[in-house]
Amino acid sequence: MKRLLFLLTTILFSIGVFAQAPAQPGKMPAGMPPGGMPGGMTGQVYGKIVDSEGKPLSDVSVLLMKTSRDSVSKKSKDVLVSGLTTKANGDFNFSDIPLSGPIKLKISSLEFSPVDQPVMFGMGGGGLSKDLGNITLKRDIKQLANVTVTA
Repeated sequence: MKRLLFLLTTILFSIGVFAQAPAQPGKMPAGMPPGGMPGGMTGQVYGKIVDSEGKPLSDVSVLLMKTSRDSVSKKSKDVLVSGLTTKANGDFNFSDIPLSGPIKLKISSLEFSPVDQPVMFGMGGGGLSKDLGNITLKRDIKQLANVTVTA
């Protein structure tokens, strides 16, 4: 009788363990703490950098920054997570991003005004994969005053 009870308990426990559905990309897993991702989870951010006419911009610097608290000064600071330059078609893609705090992109290129783009994941942010679509950079025209060239 004890063996039968032990066998039934083992089978029921095994069914309960394997009955949980695996996490799916773009869906929030069960047991998510309110307002954030549990440690160890990663995400993906991608998009395209274009000019005001909608033409893709290549070789644009895109930095992925994470806001964290400095343990010494107790102030918030931006820490570089990853960086890249856009492809010829303006595309960029960051994967395996740790989702443990606020994230933003710092986008810059010569002739264009820099852009800071916040990225939201999780609750109200849209899941573990984030398509930022087209990000438009505006020309930063600075005129030089009185340039003299001498030979």
